[in-house]
Amino acid sequence: MSGLLDPQMGWLLGVVVSLIVGAVFAFWKSAELGLGVAVVVSLLFPDWLEYEFLGMPFSIRTTVAAISIITYAVRYPWRIKSPLIPLDFAVAALVIVHTASDYYHGLGELSALRAYGEWALPYVCGRYALRRNEYPVILGWFVCGAIILMSAAVIVEMSASLIVELPTPINVWDLIFGRPIQTIPRGVKRFGLVRAFGNSIHPIFFAMQLIVLLPWPIYLWRTVSSTPQKVVLCGTILIAFLGCIATVSRSPVLAFLAMPVVALAFSFTWARIVTVAGIAVLAFFVMQNPVDFAKETAIAAGDVVNEIEIDGQMVPISSGMSRIWLYRVYWPSLRNGGMLGHGSYATRKFPLEVPRMPRDPRTLDAFKWVDNAYLLIGLRFGWLGITALLVFLMTTVWTGLSLRTDRYWSVMAITSTSMFLITSFFLLTVWLSNDFGFEMIWMAGVLAGIRTEQT
Repeated sequence: MSGLLDPQMGWLLGVVVSLIVGAVFAFWKSAELGLGVAVVVSLLFPDWLEYEFLGMPFSIRTTVAAISIITYAVRYPWRIKSPLIPLDFAVAALVIVHTASDYYHGLGELSALRAYGEWALPYVCGRYALRRNEYPVILGWFVCGAIILMSAAVIVEMSASLIVELPTPINVWDLIFGRPIQTIPRGVKRFGLVRAFGNSIHPIFFAMQLIVLLPWPIYLWRTVSSTPQKVVLCGTILIAFLGCIATVSRSPVLAFLAMPVVALAFSFTWARIVTVAGIAVLAFFVMQNPVDFAKETAIAAGDVVNEIEIDGQMVPISSGMSRIWLYRVYWPSLRNGGMLGHGSYATRKFPLEVPRMPRDPRTLDAFKWVDNAYLLIGLRFGWLGITALLVFLMTTVWTGLSLRTDRYWSVMAITSTSMFLITSFFLLTVWLSNDFGFEMIWMAGVLAGIRTEQT
């Protein structure tokens, strides 16, 4: 499906608009605020729009982040100097492992540039967006504005199909920028509802964008004193929740509801007791028979349950249950990849092009999506990649916890820590797409920027 704009023109429009808005606030208020605003505005555009340069695809977000941080570094080189914290080294480890794996697998000298763009670039932009930033509230309102606009668009996308019969859902980004080459067609349903895609290639990825950005409206709610502003922020959180529901994605909705519970657990003893007790009860029922529990849950959700052969054994399978068997299916390939995995080229599209894949066509089709970030990183970068990702997530959580007693940033720190903890578990059910991975790494940089201001 073609949109109102040619893909290259749409890419250029996204880059130019983001940079212009960022430049206005850089000259009006501060360079740090301009850096943050430019990145936030770029989140409104679809991530599937890319421009190839030096053999590498540059999305709107990556391009805006690269131009913004380079301009910032050239204009204010003395502000780049900053105390190093453990999270900086964790991100550096991801870049090093990525570079080593891709270089080993023959992707050339540009491996380091690709690795920096994927892991360090969003992190650095988040790190300096709040470091020395005297206007964090303004940046927060921009994030809230992005949440409101994106959520409203997906609510229309899902609800319009309930009002009138449409050949395809009303997706704002599709109408303007065209429909991407995708793996899942628009109009797929769950519980009889059309799933909204928004500006992402999958409904789950869109919902995760909202969850990753959720700490901002909560932080602002505790920061501003005006009642009308607090009402708007409550509305922002509500519309974000409705946006998650519009994707009809079960895990993100549960993650959204779990965030305040985990955040309370960091602050109150009673909440910790309730949380631990709830997890223990759930674990008890699940561990009685994980396969039967997953099967009953799938049937209750309306999923079709079939049987498929894995290693000569027939096992139940559905869209959700496929995640249970992923390790069993891909273990030979993971073990074959060793310390550095199979590289980015072999894992750039589904089905993967790695050795020891399932031979049976039905099995390969059922498990072609590797909906597990840790497993996919392991196949891509090996055991070192899995280790680096775990260290990054744990260090991010530790950084957030170290700020929980800060008088000004405690709410942002606690909610961000909760988000990263929940997302760490959620990554067991989805791969780390750039649709929400960019924002997630950017938020880690935001925490790092706050932390460096305390040193």
